[in-house]
Amino acid sequence: MRNDYYTYAYLREDGRPYYIGKGCGRRAYEKNGRRIKIPRRDLILILKRNLTEEEAFRHEVYMISVLGREINGGILLNFTDGGEGASGNKHTLETRQKMSNTRKGKKQSKEWVENRIKAVTGRKRKPHTKEHKQKISQSMKGKSPSPEHRANLSKSQKGRVISPEHRQKLSEALKRHHAKVRELPGNTLGTINNA
Repeated sequence: MRNDYYTYAYLREDGRPYYIGKGCGRRAYEKNGRRIKIPRRDLILILKRNLTEEEAFRHEVYMISVLGREINGGILLNFTDGGEGASGNKHTLETRQKMSNTRKGKKQSKEWVENRIKAVTGRKRKPHTKEHKQKISQSMKGKSPSPEHRANLSKSQKGRVISPEHRQKLSEALKRHHAKVRELPGNTLGTINNA
């Protein structure tokens, strides 16, 4: 029996929880399939760890019952009382075939496609703060990929074809990067290259 489940809470800025969930892996931090907004990482609180799935469901139900759903006068935005979910659920071959048949011949509307493109291309990454960059730097010090990991990375890149346009963009990006590096105070790279 797996003991890698946990329960978590999403907190408001004032520290009050607004959502209770159960998950394993990176579930608490992932947007996939959610109708609720995910807060910043410092506002995600892991409540209990090393639970079986059943224990995690029970704890989720308990926490939701204690804090109450907003719809019933409580403080949580949960849509249900908890205790349900489809983790590890796999569709049978017959179900997958039915799903495939219902989709065949259907086309997404032009509006849906345009909105999807806008959503994907409009995403902007929030820049890391100096403190966050420092934390990442400290956590990565002394770590290097294992030989197996290096071999897998190498294998995944073999036979990869880069278009001339992509190659040009990579070249321009590297030139901009090296120009910035040369401008850094105390840098000797520029003087060596220009000597």
